[in-house]
Amino acid sequence: MKHCLIAAAALLAFTPVAYAEGHFPYTDENCGVTTVYEQAPERAVTLSNNATEMLLALGLEDRMAGTSYMADLKISPQYEEAYNTVPILSPLVATTEQLIDAEADFVYAGYPDGFSEKRHSRDVLHSLGMKTRLNTEGCNLGKYGFDELYDEIRSVAGIFGVPERGAALIEDIQTAVAAVEEKLEGVEPIPVFIYNGGEDTPRAVLGNTMLSHVVSRAGGENILGDVDKRYGSTSWEQLVEQAP
Repeated sequence: MKHCLIAAAALLAFTPVAYAEGHFPYTDENCGVTTVYEQAPERAVTLSNNATEMLLALGLEDRMAGTSYMADLKISPQYEEAYNTVPILSPLVATTEQLIDAEADFVYAGYPDGFSEKRHSRDVLHSLGMKTRLNTEGCNLGKYGFDELYDEIRSVAGIFGVPERGAALIEDIQTAVAAVEEKLEGVEPIPVFIYNGGEDTPRAVLGNTMLSHVVSRAGGENILGDVDKRYGSTSWEQLVEQAP
């Protein structure tokens, strides 16, 4: 799968941005917030690693004024060259002042804490002339799998006026996933516990997460995948009983 994504990212990186004719104005319905784009953002800032990699996967590094909140995380190798061309505003979530200094016109967060009241709400940023988007994984506690990921790609590509790039990225992911599934046809799934921290009480990744869906497509079976939530706690005794 990684090789297909690397090839797709490389192709997009060397393709000049060309906006779809008649694409704007573009209306984005996102987590209860409606935003109308008269033109594509030119100075985007990301507030999480997944938001950063989404824009890089679409080849939009030339439209990025900064990234933040990578902390100790490493950018995926296929995006490293493009990532190094974008300023890093902060290892934590960029502050309102840093967003203003970067002259951001679009702020994209992968998680709700990017737009928390103690930092800067979406309304506050809108009042400062910055449009915003929250990855729908951050505002939807229901299922988040490949279909939802594809919708997110389409929406972000739409905001930047490059729907054909979104379609190409989705097609490459679908092709890679199909190739993995073909190789695994007839193979018995491996029981997997997706650990999310904790010592006395282990925390688990449950069924409504992208990670659980990735594991299932890769030949595993999340032993807690039938729990209709994102994250939760279990016990070491239960894990021993289920024998992942």
